[in-house]
Amino acid sequence: MSNMEQNKKKLSEGILFSLVDNFFKSLQKDAGDQFYNKVKNTDLHPEVKKAMKNIVDDQKALKAALKKYHVD
Repeated sequence: MSNMEQNKKKLSEGILFSLVDNFFKSLQKDAGDQFYNKVKNTDLHPEVKKAMKNIVDDQKALKAALKKYHVD
């Protein structure tokens, strides 16, 4: 593997790590929808976008269930 290919792979891994990190941070801030809306029209692989959408939807469902069944 050439030096350029190695640098590209490291860059891609760095960008991927940053994307995943930012996505989960947005979930913590209850901004998963906003983050997903920013990436849904990009060239990110459709399977990745679908997984992100599923996580956002699951988070909403979990919050709704917790709110519904929460007893003070």
